[in-house]
Amino acid sequence: MGAQQHGFIDSVGFDLYSQMLEEAIQERRGEKQEEKADVEIILHTDAYIPDTYIPDGYQKIQMYKRIKSMDRIDDYSEIMDELLDRFGNLPMETEKLLRIARMKVWATEAGVTAIKEKQNIISIYLSEEGTAKVDGSKIVSDSMEFNRAVGFTMDGQKLIVSIDEKKCGKHVPFDVLEKMVETIAKSKKKLVES
Repeated sequence: MGAQQHGFIDSVGFDLYSQMLEEAIQERRGEKQEEKADVEIILHTDAYIPDTYIPDGYQKIQMYKRIKSMDRIDDYSEIMDELLDRFGNLPMETEKLLRIARMKVWATEAGVTAIKEKQNIISIYLSEEGTAKVDGSKIVSDSMEFNRAVGFTMDGQKLIVSIDEKKCGKHVPFDVLEKMVETIAKSKKKLVES
């Protein structure tokens, strides 16, 4: 969340706020809660909807809920088009929020468990299942355009793809991350017929 967000959402973060709101609504309705794996994303970037873009609190919360519930890549274009149509050109922070939501869809498809930024390194953690399904040679091949910025390690049977922000050169680290998450999602091993 961006530094300019206010109130309770700012103090707990939008993901946690959305989860708490959803749980409270389900509890009130007497519904059972579904446990689903969620990709943990921790990035040091401003990604929010500024008050100057959507001043109405209710509309803003509705839009946050739509973005949070994105589960198809097509949702990205639909939400982007709606925002442009209703509120005009997107501020950079809102565009990043949408791009992170799209990355989350790709990451979920690919078996990514977390994307974390720490000390100028962004790490993409795959589950064992995700690692087994991914075509490593395709990922390595696609990462070559970023030279030495992208590295690969294994934690047992789990692949970790890391992006060194200091080695990105002319490339923006956020853009490199987005490209690598998309590549991982689209790099499934081909099944060989016997």
